[in-house]
Amino acid sequence: MALIDLYRAGRLQGLVEHARQVLRRDPDFGFAWKILGVGLQSLGLPALAELEKAAVLLPGDAGAHANLCDGYREAGRLEEAIRSGRQAVALAPALAEAHINLSAALHAAGQYAEAEGHARLAVQLSPGDLAARVNLGNALREQGRLAEAIEAYRQGLQALSGQPAPQMGQLDHPMGQPDLPMGQPKLLIGLGIALMRNGELDAAAACFRAAAQSPADALEAQGNLLFLLNYTQVAPQTVIAETRRYRELMQARIQPRTRWQRSAEPERQLTIGLVSGDFCAHPVGYFLESVLAALAGNECRLLAYRTRRCDDAVWARLRPAFAEVVEAAGLSDEALANRVEQDGVDILVDLAGHTAHGRPGVFARKPAPVQHAWLGYFASTGNPQIDYLLCDAHVLPPAEEPLYVEKPWRLSDFALCFTPPREEVAPAMPQGGVTFGCFNNLAKLNDAVLDCWSQLLKEMPEAKLLLKARALAQEPARAAIVERFARRGVGAGRLLLEGPAPRHAYLEAYRRVHVMLDPFPFPGGTTTVEGLWMGVPHVTLKGDRWIAHQGEMLLRAVGHPEWIAADEASYRRLARSLASDQAQLAALRQNLRAALLASPLCDAPRFAANLQAAWRGMWRQWCAEQGAPV
Repeated sequence: MALIDLYRAGRLQGLVEHARQVLRRDPDFGFAWKILGVGLQSLGLPALAELEKAAVLLPGDAGAHANLCDGYREAGRLEEAIRSGRQAVALAPALAEAHINLSAALHAAGQYAEAEGHARLAVQLSPGDLAARVNLGNALREQGRLAEAIEAYRQGLQALSGQPAPQMGQLDHPMGQPDLPMGQPKLLIGLGIALMRNGELDAAAACFRAAAQSPADALEAQGNLLFLLNYTQVAPQTVIAETRRYRELMQARIQPRTRWQRSAEPERQLTIGLVSGDFCAHPVGYFLESVLAALAGNECRLLAYRTRRCDDAVWARLRPAFAEVVEAAGLSDEALANRVEQDGVDILVDLAGHTAHGRPGVFARKPAPVQHAWLGYFASTGNPQIDYLLCDAHVLPPAEEPLYVEKPWRLSDFALCFTPPREEVAPAMPQGGVTFGCFNNLAKLNDAVLDCWSQLLKEMPEAKLLLKARALAQEPARAAIVERFARRGVGAGRLLLEGPAPRHAYLEAYRRVHVMLDPFPFPGGTTTVEGLWMGVPHVTLKGDRWIAHQGEMLLRAVGHPEWIAADEASYRRLARSLASDQAQLAALRQNLRAALLASPLCDAPRFAANLQAAWRGMWRQWCAEQGAPV
């Protein structure tokens, strides 16, 4: 059987063997190298050398260069991937595959606008291609153009099925649902993420639950569902049930390592690997910066595995803390796990969980003897190979331990350490009538939150509410928020809706707010500390799980537990009381920043010592389990 016939028949192993036979007879047969590379790629095997050989022997073959683009992307060599993709497009502008692969490489490099352009061309050239549709939706979504992304995913669903895109009520299928049409789960997951970011939580959950019916996509869909549940008021028992389902799915699909070439010496220098796509101007970056600086010269060797490339001023300040940086945006989970193992990492730290750019599949492979989650995700990951959650007694009290798959490792103070802003913005009292504020993303504004805030605005008829979020830069998102408040009897004139701003201007926006309102059950983190930095009091609601306790933890750290409300009625009463006391507000504008700076939340050397002690304690525990004297 000819090479092309084996390829079309999907007989990949036979294809690889036959291609190798052909190449033994004719080692310069470029087409055989091309087919061999594609076959190895499809089997999940290393193929970059074969793809490079094909591109050299077939310099005018756009498909060979498009394949090499994909190979370089999977190897994390994004500049070379983009160069090969551009060459493929130049050779064959009408080849959809070339635009698809270039779009994926540009997306991995964070060049979303150009990725969108090539995805659009690919959709025009091949309207029924799944990858083209997914790439387009993803590129729009990452630019914050959520309404356009949602429409792109829905058009993709319609194009693939030949039927109108399913409405949300049609998506929540029972567990016995047969597999969804080919490609639909990937589009449903992308659609769900866009809907979640747009605050449409029920619709997003329906997408994830529907996609989870596909065995091939169940793990990814369930992981996104776990993330979404942090924004909802479902019972903790429901959260842990879904978390355990994720654990079962992962255990059935991924085989972890059980042996590592590490010396079980409890006091030797440790190699610590940090995995994140947010080593930049992002909450993770802000909470890491001062800690990494304080860790400089310590007994640990730090490695960064960047799952998204973002070269900004914050990354420039973070970079010196790392002995080595691995650009992992295009690496497969298996390839990244292999790299972690080769690097001799002793403790691997998950700074993302199920958030964007998280890599749970890497941690599931257990490339390091000890693994823990911290900072980027405030719930159980459900990952059976995550040994510990780095936390504190405020966010994870002993009574709530049964809600988690992992073991808690509690720091003696608090599990967060904030880096004060470099921007010189002084606190100042707002002018005019009372303005409440919330600068959190729209996904946190669930119906219960809007019910509570609408009632508060009715109780204070002259007050306004300033909402500031990335999604609000788009008119459809603003219109949706106005409509949601209108249904609750609050007119558009009571709302101030703003999109994102550079950090200096963003911090200045706190000067226009009298009292910040925490959403629930997912309160603010960075926004809360930034508000405290700007002298603005916060009202938060007492919670029943880690993320819901975050606001309590931050307010206790700065000495204001009285701003924690026991219920929604108390929440509104507290907000009214704070907003009505001008003398107290003026005093807070003068004193709250100092209280924050004096708290453990800004004591980086103290936190770094606690973190280092935690790492050493985890390592000693592992050594003891290997039978080493400790």
